[in-house]
Amino acid sequence: MLMKQINQILTIVLILIILGAGGFLATRLIKQKNDGKIRESVFLTNGQVYFGYVSRENNNTLTLKNIYYLQVQQPLQPAKDTTQPQPQISLVKLGNELHGPQDEMVIYTKEVLFREKMKADSKVNQAIADYEKNGGNPTAPAATPAPQATK
Repeated sequence: MLMKQINQILTIVLILIILGAGGFLATRLIKQKNDGKIRESVFLTNGQVYFGYVSRENNNTLTLKNIYYLQVQQPLQPAKDTTQPQPQISLVKLGNELHGPQDEMVIYTKEVLFREKMKADSKVNQAIADYEKNGGNPTAPAATPAPQATK
């Protein structure tokens, strides 16, 4: 009788372990399955923001691909009138910098303030689509301060 109860308890514990492991694996597979479909904004603790697709993620790092970032250029000399000069904001494709990085970045998750999934019709996604449609050539600056992709 005691042996039967022990076997039942062991069976229940084994089933719970299998269900827990299966649930963990299923959530990991679902997370991987959704990766790369929606561009994300990744805001870092140093103030930099990167836009791209999360291709891999674990507890310590996330890997971002097809990366763009914002570059703000202040005018060198202020205008003679009293208005403040407007900074020029451009969207830059990662990979054309002096050090020639590959279009993939591994970011420590402790350096990430937050992430946001971007809408397909966001101004950043529109600028990226224009950049890619033009074969990687930057588009002419817009009259509005919407970001434009540049090399």
